[in-house]
Parts: sequence; structure tokens; C-alpha cells
Amino acid sequence: MKHPASSPARPLRARLAATLALAIAAPLFASTATAQDKFPGKPITLVVPYAAGTGTDALGRRLATAMPALLGQQMVVDNKAGASAQIGTQAVTRSAPDGYTLLLGTDQVVCFNPVLFKTLSYNVRDLQPVAGLTLHPYILAVNADLPVKSVADLVALAKSKPGQLSFASTGVATSAHLTGELFKQEAKIEMTHVPYQSPAQLFPDLIEGRVHLMFYPYQQLKPYIDSGKLKVLASTTEKRTSFLPNVPTMPELGFPRTVLGAWLSIYAPAGTPADRVAMLSEAFRKALEMPDVGGTLSPQGVEPRYRNPAELAAYGNAQLEVCRDVVRISGAKIE
Repeated sequence: MKHPASSPARPLRARLAATLALAIAAPLFASTATAQDKFPGKPITLVVPYAAGTGTDALGRRLATAMPALLGQQMVVDNKAGASAQIGTQAVTRSAPDGYTLLLGTDQVVCFNPVLFKTLSYNVRDLQPVAGLTLHPYILAVNADLPVKSVADLVALAKSKPGQLSFASTGVATSAHLTGELFKQEAKIEMTHVPYQSPAQLFPDLIEGRVHLMFYPYQQLKPYIDSGKLKVLASTTEKRTSFLPNVPTMPELGFPRTVLGAWLSIYAPAGTPADRVAMLSEAFRKALEMPDVGGTLSPQGVEPRYRNPAELAAYGNAQLEVCRDVVRISGAKIE
């Protein structure tokens, strides 16, 4: 026979046991949630949309070595090269917007690809600016025997011989080509563009005077400048560089729009939480101040140039407009 008094007791004991179990488990759940919310709680992947061994890859790996000390987590470099950096960029735009997948982007990714390709495998709006990193200044260099000592001399010479001066590049629609086109527009001169397939073919012709000038990254021109085979007339930077303090900028000389050059920046997928973007941006800023990261750049002709997310967004938009204008006016396109 069932005892009436015992029936209510069992449910009461069960309720007490459940309450006690929840009380014991609550700190565990809270601890787990805190661990999950802590950022970063696992290694971060930095996608480099170029092959291993390139200059972009080398910078990415230098930055990655600094992150354990700055973020408390490893940063793993993942090279996803191909299709003019579209493969790696697309992979990042399609990843979760949680701060654990970043892109080491270039001017090609943000400015040139969107203008030059009719169809693109990613949308620039799907990239969240995190941190500007470096500027690779383009230098206006001329053959040592060309009878000019300044940009003003060069413009005067070009106007006296319309179309007879030639400028070299490493291919149609490259940064070197478009910078030359931009200079032509601003200076209102005629020059002939001569595209080459590689620097190995280009430099002998430039040194011998078969082509007269080019806009190109300083670190690759430096051996020929140091040996006196090329003359430097200007840099295409907003302000003078630390490694060429006596070389004037194109804006100083009256060409405010001829400010193009390679630049590297960090991007995350759009929608990444603002606090994580801010934390990551600060970590990259500090990395650029480290002697074994940012301190290694200037001797190579690369200018550390940190930009916060807002500054990077504004800079990227301005450069995109410049690229769009010069491509439209010059008619440059990728076949």
C-alpha cells in the first residue's frame, strides 16, 4: 500500500536535487561562456593572396611572428594565390566575420581589380578595413643620359617632342603603367607606353636609353640608382620618405593626383565586431613599431605607414577613385 504522506516528499527532493545541480553547474557554464567570448581564443589565419616567397608573403610572415606577444595567440599564414589575388580575397570574404580570418590585401585587391575586371569573384564592400601597414613608394626614374634634372625639365622636354619620350612598365594595366598614364594626364604631355613582360627585360632597355623613364618601386630601382645608371626625379608619395628625404614628391611639384604606389593593408570580412577590429588594428600598429618587423622595412625601400580602420577606408576609397579615373581616361584594360 502507498503511503499518502510520502508522495509529495519525492517530488520535493527531486526539485531540491535539480536546483543543487544547477547551482553547482552554473559557475562551470559561466566559465565556458567566458572562454568562448575571449578574443582571440584560438589561432588567427592570415590569408596572403600571393605565392610564398613574394614580398607580400615575407611581410605577412614577419607580422605573424609578432602576434603571440601582442594577442596571446599564434597567427598562421595561408597562401592562396591566383587569379590576380581573387582566390585568396574571395576566401576571406566568404569566411565567418569573427576576426579569426584576415586578408593581407594590396592596392591590386582594393583598387585595380575592381576597376580593371568586368567580373570579379568578390565585392570590395565585403571587406572590413582593419589596418594600413606599408607604402611601397613609386619613384620617377629616368635614364642617366636623358638631359633633364627635374620633373619640370622632363615635362618641358616631353612637350617639345610630343610622343617621342617613352615610359616603361611591367605590363598593360599594372600600377607602373597607370602611374605613367596619370602623370601624362596631369602634365598634359604625350608619351609612348612600352610594356614589358618582366623587369629582367625592362631594366637593360631603360639603362641603355631605349626607353626613357618609368615609375617603379624604389627597392627594385635602388641598385641602378646607386650605381648612377638611373636618376631619381620624384616620388609618388603624399610626403617625403624617410629613405629619400631629399627627393621631392609629385604633389610638391604641382601634380597632386600622381600619388600612386603599392600599399599593403589588413582586412577582415565585413560584419566583424568593431571591438575585435579595434583590437586587431592596435596589434598591427604595435607590430610596425617593433625593430624586427617595422624596423626592417625602411632599409628595403618600404615605408611603414599605419592607418586605423577609418583612415584606411578613406584612403582606399580615394585611391579607388583615382584608379577609376585613370583607367577610364587611358583606356587601360585587362584582355
